[in-house]
Amino acid sequence: MINSLQVLRGIFAIFIFLCHYSIGLSDIMPCGGDCGVAFFMMLSGFVLSAGYEAKIRARQISYHDFIRRRISKIYPLHILCFIYAILLFRYALTPKSAAIAALNVSMLQSWIPLPEFYFSFNAVSWFLSDIMFFYLLFPLLVGKRLIYSNRFLVGFALYIILYLGVITHISDDLLNGIAYILPLSRLIDFIFGMLLWRLYTHVRNSGKQLLLNNMPSSVRIAMRLAAIAVLCLWIWLYGRINPAFKLAAFWWPCMALIIISFALSERDSRETDGEKPRINILIAKALTAFGNLSYTFYMIHVLGISTFKLIIRKTAIEYNPWLMLVIVFISIVIVSAIIDYTLKRLKWTRSR
Repeated sequence: MINSLQVLRGIFAIFIFLCHYSIGLSDIMPCGGDCGVAFFMMLSGFVLSAGYEAKIRARQISYHDFIRRRISKIYPLHILCFIYAILLFRYALTPKSAAIAALNVSMLQSWIPLPEFYFSFNAVSWFLSDIMFFYLLFPLLVGKRLIYSNRFLVGFALYIILYLGVITHISDDLLNGIAYILPLSRLIDFIFGMLLWRLYTHVRNSGKQLLLNNMPSSVRIAMRLAAIAVLCLWIWLYGRINPAFKLAAFWWPCMALIIISFALSERDSRETDGEKPRINILIAKALTAFGNLSYTFYMIHVLGISTFKLIIRKTAIEYNPWLMLVIVFISIVIVSAIIDYTLKRLKWTRSR
């Protein structure tokens, strides 16, 4: 995995946390959820292509084994969070809640564009519903190089145009569920990520490889700073954009630029020029470590915030909201590390 992308995982996980953490009646970073989800959707296509595209084409892994591996990676924590959500929110058992629970456990909740379905139990688990759909499609898209055919690219462009046309005519009560949540809509982000991997490998395997390897550190830094500047501009523009577009489409060019800029400016680990990589600074190492926890942190952070709010409400303690923000964040990071370590140990034990 490219180290700088792990750093970005940590940063955008923090953005999502800040979107969901409210002080008073205001979210700290209203755009954090939209930009964070767009980043992770696109990054999923990029890293999945990096890890499995060649193996699938070479038939080193079957469709069944690929899906099994992906489910084993995301499902245990999903069920753990589902059970905790039931205990935390004390869901009443009714025919409707049972149906919603069945969809949630099956990771199908995001196909119903109603908040009571896609935000049920552990609200952020709708992301897994989308990701599971992408996993099912991924081997089919790369197995016969379908995604790189001219016919597919033309169809994909028409699909984007259709999406942009449809979302401007959706009622406000369904807009979030269709433009932001629905797997068929977020498939665009995922495919963009796959195409970014194609661009990345094309550049790396072309005559530009030598140029990239010999790129001065100042140029690498400039590429990343330029991408960060664009992100800051996008955040500033966020409140001025049509709500239909800012949920997803608005972030496509920004996230694509960030991923490809950081990926291409990463120093090749095979280089032997003796220069210490700049990634080995304390903050970057901490963010890289946090990036490794980003999935676990994402899955439990809303439940963690809700738990703290419940404790505060029950105890009626007075607190500084900004100090509490730090305490909640650190606590969720610690719990994420414990859960991540435990699940990995259990997996190791079973494999033995």
